[in-house]
Amino acid sequence: MTRRLLPVILLAAALSGCGFALRGSDGLPASLDRVAVDGADFAMVDRLESALSANGASVVDPGDQAAAVLRLLESGFTRVVRSTDADGLATSHTLKYRVAYEVRTAGRDELQASQRLVHERVAVYDPLRPLQSEQEEALLKAEMQDEIVQQILHRLRRIRQD
Repeated sequence: MTRRLLPVILLAAALSGCGFALRGSDGLPASLDRVAVDGADFAMVDRLESALSANGASVVDPGDQAAAVLRLLESGFTRVVRSTDADGLATSHTLKYRVAYEVRTAGRDELQASQRLVHERVAVYDPLRPLQSEQEEALLKAEMQDEIVQQILHRLRRIRQD
């Protein structure tokens, strides 16, 4: 039994001695303890609310007593054809997801000025399998939204306290 534990103990001692530590999640600032998310893109609002809640914030409705309001100013996808086949049918396109947001206190003081984020991905379209291509695009869009949410959370963690 002790022979099995000895390598684990030695590894743990070596890792702690070199300063290694598992990366924990940096918490959100206290000004975002009670936050409301407001915007017309309900799917993005839901994603942001879930992420904020998972990071320790208490998410409330915009009409409730929120300490801060994260407002989506702009949110949407655009698609630009990248390449076509010999018949002129699109075979790939660039998906762009643009989001603009701001964060203000309940008293309308600016916590974070308007931020604009753009995320791009290339999507390949197979005209012989349109349903599969549509499903892949839907998954790609969901991934892009999740990545933007993570970028927003990263920026929110940098909000300074006064």
